[in-house]
Amino acid sequence: MRLWRNVYRRRTVANWIFGFFIGFFEFSFIIWLPTTLVNLGYSDAQSVNYPMLIIFFAIPSVFLALFLLNKGGSKLVLTLYPLIAGIFMLILGVFLPQIAAQPVFLVLVGGVIFFFGTTLLGIFPPYSAEVYPTEIRGAGAGWAAGFTRIGSFIGPLFGGVLLDLGISAQVELIIFGAPLLIGALVMLLYGVQTHKQSLEQISPSFVETVSTEQVGD
Repeated sequence: MRLWRNVYRRRTVANWIFGFFIGFFEFSFIIWLPTTLVNLGYSDAQSVNYPMLIIFFAIPSVFLALFLLNKGGSKLVLTLYPLIAGIFMLILGVFLPQIAAQPVFLVLVGGVIFFFGTTLLGIFPPYSAEVYPTEIRGAGAGWAAGFTRIGSFIGPLFGGVLLDLGISAQVELIIFGAPLLIGALVMLLYGVQTHKQSLEQISPSFVETVSTEQVGD
């Protein structure tokens, strides 16, 4: 498989892991947030209204992301955003009783999570394409998107299993936040810097890579 040749191998694995974990977080957190609020004692109306308020925080995050993309590139944003969102997920999980007792704090902490967490699905696909040469770009981006979809499918199912097992909301939120931190670490260690880099600098041509391997053989 061409995505596993030489220089592409590490970035392929990193993209698949990162895509899976952000898909896992995005859909599990969004889908199960209202149920979590109901279990914490909020009314059905509040469990719908508060997430709607929290979602609005995701709108300005796009503008900050565009600024950071221009200044530092995709790797910076894809490392910083899940790191901050993951940290606040852990804060929400650990201090859930105190935060849940104050709706304002709940909306603010949830807003920070949405601000930095939900933009990832819009930033990652272009990055997953640009780290490959044009010959295999479609395959690289397609596989990364596929693993994101797998994560988005497994995440909500896993949340339902946790709910059926009677896992506390605190533990559930920590479990949902952990993939963000793993994704940030993977991107930090194995992500490709694309900012102000030409296509040739980001990744050598597939033809050149094959020729180099043949010469080595």
